[in-house]
Amino acid sequence: MRLVVGFLPEPPDVSSAVAESLNALGEPSLASLGLGGYSPPGLVQSLLESIHVYADIPWFGSVICSKSIVCLLVKTLVTSYIRTRCCFQ
Repeated sequence: MRLVVGFLPEPPDVSSAVAESLNALGEPSLASLGLGGYSPPGLVQSLLESIHVYADIPWFGSVICSKSIVCLLVKTLVTSYIRTRCCFQ
């Protein structure tokens, strides 16, 4: 059996297919894994992924950051509700 040394096929171009499924940090995006979406849990997952990718913090940091934002919003709403309720009594 004789081998032809000079012939090697071109490698397939998979970089475009792989690049579409990765986010800016080089990890697979939630959409490529079938997660996310427009349901309430999917929106929360997308929010957590956005904070993780664009703020360049780990996942637990994005959970803590989003929890802090939600707590501040709820505290503001409760404070304004209490002030309004006190004015009507």
